[in-house]
Order: sequence, then C-alpha cells, then structure tokens
Amino acid sequence: TSDASDTSPPSDLPQAGPSDCDQLVELLTELDAEPDPAAQQALIASFIRALSYGEHGFPIAEANKLALVHQDAPGQSISLAGDFNAWQVGEYPLDEVVPGFYVVIVELASPAIGLYKLVRGADEFFADPLARRFGWDDFGEYSQIDPLADRSHHERWPDFDEGVGLLEPRELTVFLPAGADQQAELPVLYMHDGQNLFSPEALFGGWQVGATIDAAQVTG
Repeated sequence: TSDASDTSPPSDLPQAGPSDCDQLVELLTELDAEPDPAAQQALIASFIRALSYGEHGFPIAEANKLALVHQDAPGQSISLAGDFNAWQVGEYPLDEVVPGFYVVIVELASPAIGLYKLVRGADEFFADPLARRFGWDDFGEYSQIDPLADRSHHERWPDFDEGVGLLEPRELTVFLPAGADQQAELPVLYMHDGQNLFSPEALFGGWQVGATIDAAQVTG
C-alpha cells in the first residue's frame, strides 16, 4: 500500500525536465566551455531542434522572461522589439555568443504577449525565422509569442527526419483559427501547395487561405 500523504507522481511517469529557459542557459554554458566551432554548431543545432518540437517552441516565454536565439552572418547589430516595449528599437540587443549565433534573454515587468520582430541595425525589421507562431499584416510577416484569443495564426513545424512515400522531409505550416487553442478538437483540411497557400508575398499574392477562412468564419 502507498502512503496517502505521498503526492509525488508514480515513478513510471515521465519526470519534468529543465525548462526551456534553463536549457538555453545550459547551452550558453556549454558553448562557453567548447572551443571547437564544429562542436559548437552541433550543440546549437541540437538545441534548436529540441525546442522547435517542444511544447511551446520559439520564442521562449516563461513567467516574465522572454528569450530567443537567431542565426545570421557574424558581426550583425540585431535587437528585439515588439508589443511588449512599444516596438522600441535597440532596447533589447541580441548578444553574439559565438560567431553568427545571437541570443537575448529579457526580464520584463509582466509576461510578454502579442507580436514581435527582430531588427537589424536601426530600421530593418524582419520576422523571427524560428518563431512557431506567425502571420502577416500590412508590414509583412510578423512573429507571435503565444496564441491570441481574437486572432488566427500560423504555426511553423520544421523538416521532419523522415519523408512519407515519395515526399521528402519538409517544413509544415499549420493555420489555426482564433480560439483554436481552447478547443479539444478541430476539423482538419490538408492542402499540398505549401509555398502559395498562406503568404501574401507568394507568387501572384498567393492563395491567402488563412484570410479566406477568417472571412468565412465572420460571415458564417
């Protein structure tokens, strides 16, 4: 018989591991101790893949902490801006911890919500290529921290390790209507022209499937 006062989980259940933010701090420690550039890149690739398929994905948002990583050409001046700081450029610069690998960990007064972008230099805004949640507006692609109750969004799932039949591994884009994260089940529509389905920047303006679904929900 078990002790009724023992509230620990059964030993056969998976135990909680380090948080995403703790894993980032651990990566920074490992990179600092690793002099070999090839080994550094292997550590970075493993970390990015693990978090990309984690429960939340990028960016890391835990309590009042917001963190992200970015890979780019060495020597760039890159900062983070978004709804959480009124899009002020330069307030949260990314640190180039190894050549071409940039990191920022921000402590905010309250949990970060809404949209964000990276900024190269003083005025070149661009979406976070690792962000799981994203969308488009009049200013192009934006990145999104968490689902918003009144806004649909897209989710990015990078290349799978194995293809299916004649299909090679590829990035998948999933469109989720507003409030989808509050639903236990949703109907699913599979479409196979991923380059043109959602982006208004695609050839001839793309199919804009997300905007069409949003409009159908409003009129429906």
